[in-house]
Amino acid sequence: MTSFPRAHPSQQKNSPDTPGRITENGVEGVVAKRLDSPYVSGRSSAWIKSPVRRSCELVIVGWWPPTGPARSGRVGSLLLAGRREDGQLVLVGQVGSGFSDTERRRLYSLLDGLAQEAPPVPDAPAIGGVTWVRPRYVGEVAFREYNSPGGLRHASWKGLRESRIADVGMPDQLQ
Repeated sequence: MTSFPRAHPSQQKNSPDTPGRITENGVEGVVAKRLDSPYVSGRSSAWIKSPVRRSCELVIVGWWPPTGPARSGRVGSLLLAGRREDGQLVLVGQVGSGFSDTERRRLYSLLDGLAQEAPPVPDAPAIGGVTWVRPRYVGEVAFREYNSPGGLRHASWKGLRESRIADVGMPDQLQ
């Protein structure tokens, strides 16, 4: 069983490096409790869970249409790639949350004219229903975890960025 340090109220500080230290140690997040609240089993508003979310900029290489009634003229989710040091694009996952309806329409209008038959990443697996696109746009994605075989976990779209594709890296290269 892992034990975590506890600080006496007289030793507690609001340290600006705390989020960085949490991320460095691979912790999923922090659970905090009001000091004046006694321990009670179950959920309580006195306990706050704050998950760690990292973010990175990735290249849009494909998209799927949305499911449901309002499908036309919108993007449902995006297929994303990182860029290795040798310049090669590598699939790293997908993102389907964090979009407003306006953003889904905007992305569709930007990506629809970039469609191509072949995947822009080498050794791409066969992926049903995806529309591959020429790599032109970079977007920021927040996520909880990344691992090479599984990709991004709990990804959420933050928006398009002005970055160049040449400046994009891999999610596991984040410090």
